[in-house]
Amino acid sequence: MAEEVILSKSEANELPKLAPRVSKVRHSLVAEGERDLNEQLIQAAWDNNLTEVKRLVQAGADINYQDGNTESAYQISTSEGYLEMLRFFIETSNIKLAIRDRYNGTGTIRAAERGHGEVVYWLWTIGDDADHINNPGYTALIESIIFGNADYNYTKTVLILAAIGADFALHKATTAPLDEALKMGQSHIAKIIQGVLDSPQKSHAEAQALLQNAVEQEDIVSAAIALRHGAIVKPSVMEKVKALNYPMLEEIIGLFGSSVED
Repeated sequence: MAEEVILSKSEANELPKLAPRVSKVRHSLVAEGERDLNEQLIQAAWDNNLTEVKRLVQAGADINYQDGNTESAYQISTSEGYLEMLRFFIETSNIKLAIRDRYNGTGTIRAAERGHGEVVYWLWTIGDDADHINNPGYTALIESIIFGNADYNYTKTVLILAAIGADFALHKATTAPLDEALKMGQSHIAKIIQGVLDSPQKSHAEAQALLQNAVEQEDIVSAAIALRHGAIVKPSVMEKVKALNYPMLEEIIGLFGSSVED
């Protein structure tokens, strides 16, 4: 007998896509005519002007330079969800993950707070700590719950955090993530967290079988759990996902897509 699907395709497809939160201060703190290369980079990052960002970096601007608000161009790309800019910064191989924002927060925490799941994934690929706790005492998962709204993007962010192996029980200044989700009335987020917590460790073969079954059952939570335990997305799996008309599943599976032959 097939297990109950925690989040169905229809439920996921019907989740609203609300406008993401953005930072209030969105400009360099230095007057326009007095900005050096680094402050010009800060402004270009806020403007999401990738062409100008590339020009300034090539001219010597530092992507890790922090302004008076302890904001760097790299950090701006994470909180604002500027994925193309972030991927450019990743390509430079110059991101210093140890440099944190004024809350001792990582890029992953900043992205999760705003529901930028793809940013969370790409930061994971370069080793950003998904379980870091910032000065207020929050993890990326906690911030996605208490500052989130459980819409399409926040739900996808939680699933990506599950897929990359974030600790779904970790907490410090709050109650456990499951309790926070219940407190916030985010019932389907709570079910996702419970599903991850209830999932035992799996071998690679078990994870691979789980992924295959999850795709067949259109079970996005089980798919995330399979990825969490090391399942590889082979081309045949990706092709099956593309035929399902299930955007969120395709978006998540696509991030982990592999060129490994069947």
